[in-house]
Formats: sequence, structure tokens, C-alpha cells
Amino acid sequence: MMLDPIPRAFALAAWQRIASEITASVELKAAMQEEALRLQAKNCIQREFTRGMGAVLHGQRWDWPKGKALIAERLGEPPHVDDLLEGLFSWFMSATHKLYRRGQIRALLAEGMGHVILVSADAIDGEPAPCGAADQQVLTVSDDVLKRMPPCGHPFCACSWALTYPDYVK
Repeated sequence: MMLDPIPRAFALAAWQRIASEITASVELKAAMQEEALRLQAKNCIQREFTRGMGAVLHGQRWDWPKGKALIAERLGEPPHVDDLLEGLFSWFMSATHKLYRRGQIRALLAEGMGHVILVSADAIDGEPAPCGAADQQVLTVSDDVLKRMPPCGHPFCACSWALTYPDYVK
């Protein structure tokens, strides 16, 4: 059984944030957005995304400097187009999910049930995630904390925030 796709508004907001870092014509960015939203609406897998976006980008001039640098750092060599498309997929789907999760958390916090935020960060050797989040960090809800809530803008940030009660984490 497949879950329903995350509502389009969250995917659109995530894509627009990503698109601001891509250098391409307005027309190409519009085509990329249309394809990204179409693929997200059908719960595509990475292979479908790279094929679909690859077809849109075939023969077109575009660049993603931030993505190139981050992927090159991870790979230890300059990325190929497929590496960039896989990076776009990863960031787009992660950002979409995190924006949706942010909305859920804010809705629950509005109920005033005394929650705290438990951060889970998939980082190496206990180091903080790219956004600065530390694994098993407990945050008290504040305006500053809510502003830092994922997605943070790093394509490969692996942090996740969940609500819990203070007694649970003691």
C-alpha cells in the first residue's frame, strides 16, 4: 500500500527554494518545476526522477554550483550529470518531506501540550549535521528554534525533528 503524496504546496515551496540556486533560463526552470511536481505527485523513485528531469534538461544549459561543489566533496571527483540529478532528487524529496513535517509539528505545537523537540541527526562520529543539529539533542520550543526547523538549505542534511514530552527524554 502506497501512501498518498505530500500535498503539492509543500513540494512547490521546496522546489522553489532549490530552483533559486540553479542557473538556467526562466523557461527551463519552469519546465523543471513542472516535471519535479509531476514526479513528486506520483511518488516517483530516484530512477524515475533522474530520467524525467534528464529528459527536460537534455541539451539545455543549466548549472547548480552549490550542488556541484557539495557532490564533488562527497565523491572526491567532479560530479556527472546523473550525480547532480540524484542530488536534486535527494534534496527535493527531503525538503518536501521536512516542510510537511514542519507543518505537522507547528500544528501540534499550537495545541499547547508542553512538547519538546527531539533531534535525530545522522552524522559521522557524533559530529553535528550540516545544519548544526546534534543527534539526540532536546530543544525547548522557542521562536528561534522554530526558525531553525528543517529544511535547513543543505542538500544532504540528515537531521530529523520530532515532538515528544519532556518526561520521555529524561
